Amino acid sequence: MDIDKSLDEIIQAKPKLRRGGKRGGGAPTSARARYASAVPKAAAQAAAPAKPLTAEAIKIIISNLPQDVTEAAVRDLMQSTVGPVRTVQMSYNATGKSTGVATVVFKNRGDANKAHAACESQGW
Repeated sequence: MDIDKSLDEIIQAKPKLRRGGKRGGGAPTSARARYASAVPKAAAQAAAPAKPLTAEAIKIIISNLPQDVTEAAVRDLMQSTVGPVRTVQMSYNATGKSTGVATVVFKNRGDANKAHAACESQGW
């Protein structure tokens, strides 16, 4: 499957297209340009390695939570381990069941970075 290959490897593996003359008023003619223009920027950025957090973030999204976790429980945990919380919002499906995702907005800049570091150190 092509998902594990780099863009250059995929392009090299594609058969060369033979066309006579330019069509389309100056559209890209190389295989690399045609393929690169077809790949959305978000997909290309997703393939790039993750960059370390440099900005002082105030919001963190927590996923894979058990369905019985409440907004109050998330708020209490974040306030006791990280700092003051502005809002906690849980996501629910159409039937009102928790999706296991919570968005936490902290009052102080940089607290989301602290929460992220704390989660990583705990292996969460």
